[in-house]
Amino acid sequence: MPVDSLPRAAMSAPGRPQALIPEPHGGEGTPVSPPGSPKGSYRSAQHEGTQLSAPGRSQALIPEPLGGEGARVSAVHARARARWAECRQLPAAPLQYLQVQEHVLRHAALPLAGSRRSVLDIGCGDGRFTFVLAEGADDVVALDIAPQLVACAQGEADARGLSHVRFAVHDAEQAFPAVPVELVSCMGVLSTMIDDRRFTDLATQLAAHTLPGGHLITKDTVSLDRAQVHLDGEVPLHWRHIDSYLRSFMLLDFELVGEFHLARWSPRHLDGLWVWRAREGSRH
Repeated sequence: MPVDSLPRAAMSAPGRPQALIPEPHGGEGTPVSPPGSPKGSYRSAQHEGTQLSAPGRSQALIPEPLGGEGARVSAVHARARARWAECRQLPAAPLQYLQVQEHVLRHAALPLAGSRRSVLDIGCGDGRFTFVLAEGADDVVALDIAPQLVACAQGEADARGLSHVRFAVHDAEQAFPAVPVELVSCMGVLSTMIDDRRFTDLATQLAAHTLPGGHLITKDTVSLDRAQVHLDGEVPLHWRHIDSYLRSFMLLDFELVGEFHLARWSPRHLDGLWVWRAREGSRH
């Protein structure tokens, strides 16, 4: 099935849309996988998807919550935020994975979002995906907590002559210095919110900055088993159960119009990208 002919999500269970990842395309039209990637780089929800192994990737996991100790949750959360603020480069990810995410974003997710004259990108990092979001947009504001990454991204925007793309240093836990827009993106940030209250606050901000009828794109690692906190590695991460993750946005009056499973790091965890639509007349 060509990507440009993807239907919107069909409900396969109450409150749970069916994923929209086509099988590797073997016929005419736009291929689903980027050139050079193996078949099945991302697949439908009823299939296993790609199993990616990351050398040295720690699996020190503990169930949610962190032993019921609020102080410990806050300490781990603060450590994660401080680590991200000090980033000089993003944690290493396989090139194939980045290519798949970029391809899905450009050829599958953004067509579902339609017009995007105004864009807000939260957690933009080095700008790799911001520049994809900026294609066809009139005004793009991109924010990240790490000054070094923002400087790198702004330099690249200047080199490309993209005067409509502006980068700024900003902590996603603080009120966004921006007005509501047609498209909001938050890829890879919600998993860094160890504290559930901070997660909810950020999700609420994302909703408040999405115009009614506009769209939100989120991308995170989620658990298929039970929520877990990954304590080892470069930064702590909170892998929430997929149903809880999706329900958080449905409660904010979003409807899910697209779901893409990018990779499976283990049988219990997957990286997903979701496209949400803010209901008309909704007030976040």
